[in-house]
Amino acid sequence: MSADDCTVYMDVFGNPATLAGSPLTAMVDTASLLELDGIITQAPSAVVLATEAPAAAAGQTFVAAAVDYVVRQVLKMPPDGMLLRLVLARA
Repeated sequence: MSADDCTVYMDVFGNPATLAGSPLTAMVDTASLLELDGIITQAPSAVVLATEAPAAAAGQTFVAAAVDYVVRQVLKMPPDGMLLRLVLARA
């Protein structure tokens, strides 16, 4: 995927957010899973352009839709790392 394709994709599907106080566009997913005994677990994550978050790192604050998160892990998405998946935990 080219950088232009990624930018258009984020413009269409992304929402405003901040990472360590810097504004960026992100697609936030708060997937929920119903486990045994009726326990619901959530696995929030966000996809951002690597060019908008070149210094993304664990421990930073991520805010989207007025919800505060802490970045637990930063993963480069295949095939080229132009997108990053931020694994999040609610703060």
